[in-house]
Amino acid sequence: MLSTLLLIYLLFSSRSCNNQEEFEAAREQKQLETSIDSISSAFSSDKLSSETLRAFEETARQRFADFVDYLAILSDTVAAPAFKENTRRMIRELFISDQCVLRFTSTNNDLAKEIPLSVLLDPQSDFVKHLKVFQPDTIRIMNALQYVNDSLYTGKLGVTFRVPFTVVEKNSYHFSAGTIEFLAAKREKSFGKDKLKVWSLLLGE
Repeated sequence: MLSTLLLIYLLFSSRSCNNQEEFEAAREQKQLETSIDSISSAFSSDKLSSETLRAFEETARQRFADFVDYLAILSDTVAAPAFKENTRRMIRELFISDQCVLRFTSTNNDLAKEIPLSVLLDPQSDFVKHLKVFQPDTIRIMNALQYVNDSLYTGKLGVTFRVPFTVVEKNSYHFSAGTIEFLAAKREKSFGKDKLKVWSLLLGE
């Protein structure tokens, strides 16, 4: 009798456990679907709100500042190779393409001043060893994000750098100016088993 009751208890417990697991799985799937719907509504629409555009513009300013910091790591002769490799990965994620052409001032006039991102990120490239890296004095929105089509907005940052004339004259500066494009573009991203095209902020040339 006791063994029979025990068997019945185990059967019902097992069913209850299975039902609980099925409930949890169903709830997680529902939460994922709700999140996807929310993301789709907010970030995959054909046009972006003015508030979202302004937020992307501020993000562009921060992304460029991050890029300058990352370049300083790549040009650091004592930084660990693994640290530099991780930095290359983070730089690559900032830009829309490895084929973006970047324009730099180099300490060696024999080196090209225009270089594809793919070359800059090549561990065998000597360019970064001769690169002047200065922190930007100002980063401003030169051109606000403008609608191009239902998958792209483009804008431009204006940047000035305060550069010392000499190492000795620390309080003597000249200013160097430059620009860089930035884009709000729809890109495919994975959410669980689903894929959505959502808006992302990326740097250009």
